Amino acid sequence: MKLSVDECVLKVYNERNHSLSFWHQIDGCELCPLVKKFTLKANHNTSIKLTTQYDHEMEVRHADQVLCSFTHWSLNDHAEIVILLMIFVNNKGGGYVFFGHSPWFGYTIADCVFPFFMFIMGISTAFSLRSQIIRADSVNIVKVLKRIMKRTVLLFLLGLAINSMSETRLSHLRIPGVLQRFAICYLLVALSHTYSLLRMRQNNMSQLPETNYSIAHYFIDIYPYWFEWLFITFLSMIYFLITFVWNYSDNCPIGYQGPGGLYDNASHPNCTGGAARALDVIILGENHLYQGILGTATSTILVFLGLQAGKIFASYQSHKSRIIRWLLWGLLSGIATFVVWFNQWTPMCKNLWSFSFISFSAFLAFLLLTLLYILIDAENLWTNGTPFNKPGMNAIVLYVGHEVTHRMFPWYFHVDETSHSWLLFRSLYTTFLWFVISIIMANKRIFISL
Repeated sequence: MKLSVDECVLKVYNERNHSLSFWHQIDGCELCPLVKKFTLKANHNTSIKLTTQYDHEMEVRHADQVLCSFTHWSLNDHAEIVILLMIFVNNKGGGYVFFGHSPWFGYTIADCVFPFFMFIMGISTAFSLRSQIIRADSVNIVKVLKRIMKRTVLLFLLGLAINSMSETRLSHLRIPGVLQRFAICYLLVALSHTYSLLRMRQNNMSQLPETNYSIAHYFIDIYPYWFEWLFITFLSMIYFLITFVWNYSDNCPIGYQGPGGLYDNASHPNCTGGAARALDVIILGENHLYQGILGTATSTILVFLGLQAGKIFASYQSHKSRIIRWLLWGLLSGIATFVVWFNQWTPMCKNLWSFSFISFSAFLAFLLLTLLYILIDAENLWTNGTPFNKPGMNAIVLYVGHEVTHRMFPWYFHVDETSHSWLLFRSLYTTFLWFVISIIMANKRIFISL
């Protein structure tokens, strides 16, 4: 068998008395399903060519039974459940208050969608960069950096394109946005993690075996990444200094985080958003707002916590090790929320992406990840997370698609908007329609990602 550059031969022997099917996917295809590679008859063997540029996910199956699996569906289902919830709440969620965003302070079901995606992006970043740097035979750092920059630019430009649907004048185009925030947070976290992984590769400290019970073993997901911790600490300090120290206006109290206007008996009508909005106005100007720069710092912290969840998954192989650490991080996030929220240092506010907002979101995300992992991977109580193992594979398509078709038939049609029942029907219908589209795309092996 003739091989090209970056190719190898995998020899497969079937010593069983029945045929086996071989399913495969490369790690470079994030959140993609396994694809059937070939079927091997009983007591036969074969050889196949594989690329050596990526690691590979594989399964050996007989009929519908998985005999050997290297796939963890809980990570996929985390994204897939969130993308469907996002479509549902963005279509008014039946008009119910708890499916809508909080007006300023507070936390609703709708408020968790965006931060959950930030958390998931951190997890996928951990796997993607690890496969390119730690697991690769050789590292092309220029190629890695190009991929990071390409994804950043594409996400940012796509976000601007979506914003232009409501405003096409460049002088008034809203610069901040959902995908723009994804882009900046991804760039910051990916660059810092790349630096850490390169140092780990040089020092040969990518992973410790489960049988190593030294002190270092219990913190292998933390201490090699000291640079990332310094960076996140720096971002946290910047956030708190700007929020609680910067005197941005003589007419507004330092540390104010309220909505201004009539709030609190109109005591601070022109102080909407406090230091966060003041910073946006200075850097972006009045015509390119809202929810921009300071919230990106706390969003990056949330992505970093998702990255931490991914590092735990990659660093420890036993279910117990992973579950305990995820629960501990969830507990720490919950304690941080209690300290800053109940002491009223940073009220929970999605509009500002306050520290308590991202810490509480991390608390919920760690719990959801742990729950799905136990149900799907550890105990196999929910086989492959069916039927929610399809939508997340084309998350960017579902997000952009539901934004673009928001007021278009057949995704949208007029109903009696004085009735919760009709609004709920339309929200469920639209969500189900995108769910069907995602299944069709997955079954036809159409996967689009940035």
